Amino acid sequence: MSPPWVIRNLFRGIDAIEVVFHFLPRQELTYRAPSVEFQVLAGQVRTLPRHASREAREAATDAARRVLDVLKETPVVAVGFNFGYDAEASELDEILSSSDRGRFEENNWPLQEIAVARKIAYEDAGTLSIVLLRPGEGGTGRIDLNFHWDVLDAATADHRIRSHAEDAHRFGLLVLEQVYNLRLEQ
Repeated sequence: MSPPWVIRNLFRGIDAIEVVFHFLPRQELTYRAPSVEFQVLAGQVRTLPRHASREAREAATDAARRVLDVLKETPVVAVGFNFGYDAEASELDEILSSSDRGRFEENNWPLQEIAVARKIAYEDAGTLSIVLLRPGEGGTGRIDLNFHWDVLDAATADHRIRSHAEDAHRFGLLVLEQVYNLRLEQ
């Protein structure tokens, strides 16, 4: 995929993109436009918003749909959305408090980080995986949401993207608020 082809077929309406080739730890080719990034890895293609805004999410969604349209004959086995948030470590303390924490401290085994993972059913036979991560001492906590659907073809993948892109983002924020009392920016 040459940069002119990527601009013409994936990032319509812009004149130039940045191209980055990563050698280690794995070979990866990245094309960057102002609002969206397109990554090509072995066996996987990703479109990512470059900043946390509705415009960037929509640009990534549009690019993903164009990839599926251009590469219709390419086998597709799954599609998903990932959202990540930083949180003050103190906001995650109550959620991640653990009954085993004292035992580790009693034995002078300092915890490097504490993580909680949950997986729930989501619409159209999808799943939402939630990971809450807090570093051991200070630092910034991390919240990762991964929506996933197994699919059999590009048309089904396109349907999932079209029908769930914005709803998945809103639903993830709703889950964090209702279950963990975390209110994060949209």
